[in-house]
Amino acid sequence: MSSLYQIYNRKTCLTFQLGSLESPQNIGSLDYLIKWSELDHSAYCLSLLFTYRDFSGGVLGIAWVAQPEPRVLGGICSPRVFLQERGQLMSFNTALATFLNFGRRAPRKVSTITVMHEFGHNFGSGVSIPHVAKWFTLGHLRFPPLSAFWVSKE
Repeated sequence: MSSLYQIYNRKTCLTFQLGSLESPQNIGSLDYLIKWSELDHSAYCLSLLFTYRDFSGGVLGIAWVAQPEPRVLGGICSPRVFLQERGQLMSFNTALATFLNFGRRAPRKVSTITVMHEFGHNFGSGVSIPHVAKWFTLGHLRFPPLSAFWVSKE
Protein backbone atom coordinates (compact mmCIF):
# COMPACT_ATOMS: atom_id res chain seq x y z
CA MET A 1 0.00 0.00 0.00
CA SER A 2 1.47 3.34 -0.96
CA SER A 3 0.66 6.80 0.38
CA LEU A 4 -1.07 5.56 3.50
CA TYR A 5 -2.76 8.18 5.63
CA GLN A 6 -4.85 7.89 8.74
CA ILE A 7 -7.65 10.25 9.65
CA TYR A 8 -8.94 10.00 13.21
CA ASN A 9 -12.06 11.75 14.39
CA ARG A 10 -12.23 11.67 18.21
CA LYS A 11 -15.89 12.66 18.26
CA THR A 12 -17.10 9.68 16.22
CA CYS A 13 -14.17 7.35 16.97
CA LEU A 14 -13.82 6.44 13.31
CA THR A 15 -10.51 5.66 11.69
CA PHE A 16 -9.94 5.64 7.95
CA GLN A 17 -6.97 4.49 5.89
CA LEU A 18 -6.49 6.22 2.57
CA GLY A 19 -4.13 4.99 -0.09
CA SER A 20 -3.88 2.63 -3.01
CA LEU A 21 -3.53 -1.12 -3.23
CA GLU A 22 -1.17 -1.85 -6.09
CA SER A 23 -2.20 -4.83 -8.20
CA PRO A 24 -2.87 -5.83 -11.81
CA GLN A 25 -5.86 -4.06 -13.36
CA ASN A 26 -7.50 -7.36 -14.36
CA ILE A 27 -7.40 -8.90 -10.85
CA GLY A 28 -10.62 -10.62 -9.79
CA SER A 29 -12.69 -9.52 -6.81
CA LEU A 30 -11.72 -12.53 -4.65
CA ASP A 31 -8.01 -12.14 -5.41
CA TYR A 32 -8.28 -8.43 -4.67
CA LEU A 33 -9.97 -9.15 -1.32
CA ILE A 34 -7.23 -11.68 -0.49
CA LYS A 35 -4.57 -9.09 -1.40
CA TRP A 36 -6.33 -6.56 0.86
CA SER A 37 -6.49 -9.20 3.61
CA GLU A 38 -2.72 -9.71 3.41
CA LEU A 39 -2.23 -6.26 4.95
CA ASP A 40 -2.29 -5.77 8.72
CA HIS A 41 -5.74 -4.56 9.76
CA SER A 42 -5.44 -5.70 13.38
CA ALA A 43 -5.78 -2.12 14.67
CA TYR A 44 -9.35 -2.03 13.31
CA CYS A 45 -12.50 -4.04 13.92
CA LEU A 46 -13.37 -3.81 10.22
CA SER A 47 -11.40 -2.62 7.21
CA LEU A 48 -13.31 -1.78 4.03
CA LEU A 49 -11.48 -1.03 0.80
CA PHE A 50 -13.22 1.43 -1.54
CA THR A 51 -12.01 1.01 -5.10
CA TYR A 52 -12.81 2.07 -8.65
CA ARG A 53 -12.28 -1.23 -10.44
CA ASP A 54 -14.65 -2.90 -12.85
CA PHE A 55 -14.83 -6.52 -11.64
CA SER A 56 -16.10 -9.20 -13.97
CA GLY A 57 -19.70 -10.35 -13.73
CA GLY A 58 -20.88 -7.06 -12.26
CA VAL A 59 -19.45 -7.71 -8.78
CA LEU A 60 -19.81 -4.57 -6.66
CA GLY A 61 -18.50 -5.88 -3.35
CA ILE A 62 -17.14 -8.89 -1.53
CA ALA A 63 -16.61 -9.66 2.14
CA TRP A 64 -15.69 -12.38 4.61
CA VAL A 65 -18.90 -13.51 6.32
CA ALA A 66 -18.78 -13.78 10.12
CA GLN A 67 -19.91 -17.07 11.64
CA PRO A 68 -20.85 -17.95 15.23
CA GLU A 69 -18.55 -20.99 15.31
CA PRO A 70 -15.33 -20.33 17.23
CA ARG A 71 -12.29 -21.25 15.02
CA VAL A 72 -14.03 -20.08 11.81
CA LEU A 73 -12.35 -16.95 10.56
CA GLY A 74 -14.03 -14.00 8.95
CA GLY A 75 -16.02 -10.92 9.77
CA ILE A 76 -15.78 -8.04 12.18
CA CYS A 77 -13.02 -8.18 14.80
CA SER A 78 -11.54 -11.42 13.42
CA PRO A 79 -7.95 -11.75 14.64
CA ARG A 80 -5.01 -11.69 12.28
CA VAL A 81 -3.75 -15.23 11.76
CA PHE A 82 -0.66 -16.86 10.31
CA LEU A 83 -1.46 -19.12 7.36
CA GLN A 84 1.28 -21.70 7.11
CA GLU A 85 0.40 -22.58 3.52
CA ARG A 86 0.94 -18.97 2.43
CA GLY A 87 3.74 -18.32 4.92
CA GLN A 88 2.17 -15.04 6.01
CA LEU A 89 -0.22 -13.33 8.37
CA MET A 90 -3.67 -12.42 7.06
CA SER A 91 -6.57 -10.30 8.28
CA PHE A 92 -10.13 -11.53 7.74
CA ASN A 93 -11.94 -8.50 9.14
CA THR A 94 -12.01 -7.09 5.62
CA ALA A 95 -14.34 -6.29 2.73
CA LEU A 96 -14.26 -4.24 -0.44
CA ALA A 97 -16.67 -2.20 -2.51
CA THR A 98 -16.21 -0.73 -5.97
CA PHE A 99 -17.82 2.33 -7.47
CA LEU A 100 -17.42 1.14 -11.07
CA ASN A 101 -19.75 -1.34 -12.75
CA PHE A 102 -19.82 -2.38 -16.41
CA GLY A 103 -17.64 0.61 -17.32
CA ARG A 104 -19.86 3.20 -15.63
CA ARG A 105 -19.87 4.87 -12.24
CA ALA A 106 -22.35 3.11 -9.97
CA PRO A 107 -25.13 5.39 -8.72
CA ARG A 108 -24.69 6.65 -5.15
CA LYS A 109 -27.68 4.63 -3.92
CA VAL A 110 -26.22 1.42 -5.38
CA SER A 111 -22.83 2.13 -3.78
CA THR A 112 -24.47 2.84 -0.42
CA ILE A 113 -26.46 -0.39 -0.59
CA THR A 114 -23.31 -2.31 -1.56
CA VAL A 115 -21.36 -1.00 1.44
CA MET A 116 -24.23 -1.75 3.83
CA HIS A 117 -24.68 -5.19 2.26
CA GLU A 118 -21.01 -6.07 2.83
CA PHE A 119 -21.11 -4.65 6.38
CA GLY A 120 -24.04 -6.97 7.01
CA HIS A 121 -21.97 -9.98 5.98
CA ASN A 122 -19.02 -8.82 8.10
CA PHE A 123 -21.43 -8.74 11.05
CA GLY A 124 -22.72 -12.25 10.26
CA SER A 125 -25.73 -11.84 7.97
CA GLY A 126 -25.99 -14.85 5.72
CA VAL A 127 -25.65 -15.11 1.97
CA SER A 128 -29.04 -15.19 0.27
CA ILE A 129 -27.86 -16.46 -3.10
CA PRO A 130 -27.15 -20.23 -2.82
CA HIS A 131 -24.46 -20.51 -5.52
CA VAL A 132 -22.43 -17.74 -3.82
CA ALA A 133 -22.61 -19.38 -0.38
CA LYS A 134 -19.57 -21.59 -0.88
CA TRP A 135 -16.98 -22.29 1.79
CA PHE A 136 -13.51 -21.06 0.96
CA THR A 137 -10.54 -23.20 1.93
CA LEU A 138 -6.93 -22.15 2.09
CA GLY A 139 -4.76 -25.14 2.96
CA HIS A 140 -6.25 -26.80 6.03
CA LEU A 141 -8.16 -23.70 7.14
CA ARG A 142 -11.84 -23.31 6.29
CA PHE A 143 -13.47 -19.92 5.93
CA PRO A 144 -17.11 -18.92 5.91
CA PRO A 145 -18.93 -18.23 2.67
CA LEU A 146 -17.80 -15.18 0.79
CA SER A 147 -20.32 -12.56 -0.03
CA ALA A 148 -20.19 -11.32 -3.58
CA PHE A 149 -22.74 -8.59 -4.30
CA TRP A 150 -23.44 -7.73 -7.91
CA VAL A 151 -26.01 -6.29 -10.24
CA SER A 152 -26.89 -7.50 -13.67
CA LYS A 153 -26.12 -5.57 -16.84
CA GLU A 154 -29.81 -5.21 -17.73
